[in-house]
Parts: sequence; structure tokens; C-alpha cells
Amino acid sequence: MMTREEVEQGLRDMIQEIENTRIDLSQGKTGQLDNIGERITEICAQATALDEEDAVAVRPLMEELREDLQRFSAELQEIERRLKEEENPQD
Repeated sequence: MMTREEVEQGLRDMIQEIENTRIDLSQGKTGQLDNIGERITEICAQATALDEEDAVAVRPLMEELREDLQRFSAELQEIERRLKEEENPQD
């Protein structure tokens, strides 16, 4: 089982990884989020295994990660939409 500090660091690392990927994509580079879904599942399981006080303490970081993932997903959908428009321009 991970400690609260390890869970917090894991969450911060994923938040930073999403930001780095966002920057890479904005610069036309390929982003890397290897196994992000599996890693999120694991860190969330570790967070829920913490005692109540520590679990409550990591909630803000978990919420931040969730919000970042939602924004990133919306950004990816917009990129996909633009790429489709470029492939099939409307006359």
C-alpha cells in the first residue's frame, strides 16, 4: 500500500504528464500518455485504501486530475474535429 505522500506525488506526476502532453501537442509533437488509464485506476485504488483522514486530504488532487483529464479530452476532441475538417473541407 502507498503512503499519502506517494499517492499525492503520483497524482501530481500524472497532472504534470498531462500538461507536458498538452504542450507537446500544441507544438505539433506526439504526446505520450502511456497506460494512463491503468495508472489512474491504480492510483485511485491506492487513494481509497488510505485511512479516512489521508483519503480526504488527497481528494483535491484527485479532483484536479479529473478536471485536467476532462479538459484534455475536450482539447483532443477539438483537434480531431479540426483534422477531419482539413481532410474534408466544406466548399
